[in-house]
Amino acid sequence: MVLLLIWLAAGRRLRSAAGFLGGALLSGSAAALLLGLFLFLLATLGLALMLTGALGYMPLLTAFVYYRQGYAALRLALSRFGRAATIAMALVGSLIVAILYLGLFRGPWLWK
Repeated sequence: MVLLLIWLAAGRRLRSAAGFLGGALLSGSAAALLLGLFLFLLATLGLALMLTGALGYMPLLTAFVYYRQGYAALRLALSRFGRAATIAMALVGSLIVAILYLGLFRGPWLWK
């Protein structure tokens, strides 16, 4: 969410970091999509039975927003740096998100 806020607030001025932000936003989109697909059945059942499952669809909407903004960031980086550099920056941005995920959420398990 912080990266999305940074991109929306100052996206065009951060041309040199657009590839990193685009890769990170696309990896966030993939994570939100996986969570949304996992919650889809539960949300549908909750919506049909008790009218309480509408918030279960939010990860799918989040994945859509992250994908569109990540794609826009990668287009901006592509126009400035070229194809190979943009791919490299996107992979580094995705790798940073993966390392942070492992360090923050899986860290105590890995450290033992």
